[in-house]
Amino acid sequence: MLLVIDVGNTNTVLGVYDQERLVAHWRLTTERSRTIDEYGIQFRNLFLIAGIDPAAIDAVAISSVVPPLNYTLEKVSLTYLRQMPMLIDHLSDTGMTIRYMPVSDVGADRIVNSVAAISRYGAPCIVVDFGTATTFDAVNANGEYIGGVITPGIAISADGATLVAVNDADPTLFLVDVVTGKVRDVALEGVPKAAQIARYRDDFSVLAVSSLNSNMVSLIDPSFNRQTAIEVGSQPMDMAFRADELFVACQGDGSVHVIDIPARRWKHSFQAGTGCESLGFF
Repeated sequence: MLLVIDVGNTNTVLGVYDQERLVAHWRLTTERSRTIDEYGIQFRNLFLIAGIDPAAIDAVAISSVVPPLNYTLEKVSLTYLRQMPMLIDHLSDTGMTIRYMPVSDVGADRIVNSVAAISRYGAPCIVVDFGTATTFDAVNANGEYIGGVITPGIAISADGATLVAVNDADPTLFLVDVVTGKVRDVALEGVPKAAQIARYRDDFSVLAVSSLNSNMVSLIDPSFNRQTAIEVGSQPMDMAFRADELFVACQGDGSVHVIDIPARRWKHSFQAGTGCESLGFF
């Protein structure tokens, strides 16, 4: 049987295949600090619950966008499953030629997404992956990867009539009327560079926009008439609302900054660890 491991910034997904049949699958929180033994014991316990004999695993493939975990999971595979895993990258023989240059810029997640799309739907095809950012990847009629784009997060207005998209080239928001398709540009005030992700508060009373390259987050009223740009840590990415606070994950320095929404000002910050990109409350 084949164990496949998809390591994302927020979640790690495992699946066990018997030929073409998916026998079992699990979704775990990606923990960079977890040890080899902790991962190994967790994997074996999951297999036990699903009635899978670990000795039946005769191949392991790993797609990871979290490089610090590559060594850990390789050792888990060797120690607990007695298998040398296949770590997917741009040099892997997946049967799909990569025509995009430089080849090394194509991540493992985008490679396996494209290979899976070809296998299931054939070529040509466009593959869309909705994550912290949305990725689009194109495969030509010859089954070759020819490139793609990464677009920042989007948001939908309370009435569902307006799509708020972030321009990744300039500090601008695109307001798209979902009925007519008309687009209106709104400049981000006090933000010198392009933004990254847009998130509405649950009650739609405020829109938050993070700017990765400006180290800032903006609070914007639903009318888009009032904006406040607030400086945070290095490379802010995802955001999460809790009561009257906005938490901002900054992947550059591993800090999480807390914004007082009613006062529209920075409140305090704490360290979560370098590479902190996504966050949420449960």
